[in-house]
Amino acid sequence: MEYEYSDIRTKEEVEEASKEEMRELLIETFDNVSVLYEIYKRRSWLDKLFTDNILSMDKDALYVSNQVATICETQTYMINNRRRELLDYINPISMGEGSSKTFKHNYISVFKMKMIIGLTGEGSEYTVPQLKEIIYSGGKPTTTTNKSEEPTSSDQMFQMMQKMKRFEKFLDMIESDEFFKEIDRRVQVTTDKLLKESSSDDEVHEKIIKLFDKIAYGNESVPIKEELFKEFELSFGIISKAIVHNKYV
Repeated sequence: MEYEYSDIRTKEEVEEASKEEMRELLIETFDNVSVLYEIYKRRSWLDKLFTDNILSMDKDALYVSNQVATICETQTYMINNRRRELLDYINPISMGEGSSKTFKHNYISVFKMKMIIGLTGEGSEYTVPQLKEIIYSGGKPTTTTNKSEEPTSSDQMFQMMQKMKRFEKFLDMIESDEFFKEIDRRVQVTTDKLLKESSSDDEVHEKIIKLFDKIAYGNESVPIKEELFKEFELSFGIISKAIVHNKYV
């Protein structure tokens, strides 16, 4: 039987086709479904996920911990730690009991692990507890027995996506000049009022300025800055009430 020359593919072409198939499979599974995937997508970080190691996975294979570590470009102890913390979400296949228990991971579990490692590693924005809150949206994880074909339940995903929308709205605001202009304006107004009316001017002024410096110029992550901003608002409210109380009592 004769073949057309154009029908013969090189080894490189076959590998590229296989990688593209894995990419499409992962996108189909996680896009618009997984809150962690949305974090990467909205921040244009997908290239950090779709590495050669990830795209070279076999959709029918099961990987042990040290293989997962190689694919995710991290250490085995990190894989064991994250799996222990987020077992229900990663949902690997467990074999054996007690000290002889081992875990195997399909391509979906490995990709989840890749997203987790990228968001909670050294110098990353999230701690494991913070990521748990995002994944489970303050509720208990849903345990499944279908080899984790679905990253989360539909109810959890609705709650998580709502939280992500609020976070992204804050992120857009904090990255704009308007955010810092508004903080500057509020600090100035608050400081002026307190310096005029408070009996402890220096103490109040120092507290407000310290908060402002942390929000505007500190190295804290965006979630921490959001909490500091809430503290700033709360401090202003408490101090203002104290001023009114002192004035009329």
